[in-house]
Amino acid sequence: MTVCPKCGQQHHQPVKACSKCGLIFEKFRQAEERRKEEQVLNDRLADTLTQVDNTYDQGFYDFEKQKDQQSYVGITYLSWFFFIFAGLTGIVLVVQIKFLSNFFDVFLQIKGSEKFALTLIIAIFSSLPVATYLAIGSALKIGKDIADNTRATRNYLEYLVKKK
Repeated sequence: MTVCPKCGQQHHQPVKACSKCGLIFEKFRQAEERRKEEQVLNDRLADTLTQVDNTYDQGFYDFEKQKDQQSYVGITYLSWFFFIFAGLTGIVLVVQIKFLSNFFDVFLQIKGSEKFALTLIIAIFSSLPVATYLAIGSALKIGKDIADNTRATRNYLEYLVKKK
């Protein structure tokens, strides 16, 4: 005997669909299995988030947060140091190129397009340290931003667990 889960109609012989409401029993069974599987996954996710919340409540992340907060000041100063150092290096390179340009005129007697080409080559190679200092300063700032985003993600997970 089969009983329809939707309307309660009793069927004395095996049938594929309910004669009263038209529910197809195989599709209903498949949907129920999917719902149960999804519920298992949701329960696992909830357990994981609860574990994260418990770990956070026990203070395991407090030490990491304190270390990050203490290092932020140093990272900020260090990245600004590299930005300022890049600017000062750029100024020194401009003065150096001007000096070399005069040196080419006076001592080496190089003029015209040869002087321009030589000055341009020196300027390009001299700008590499400036680019390096700017890259280091940017990398330090990006590292700090990544740490902030990681913390924000962890805080959002905490919010989701507490909301539940």
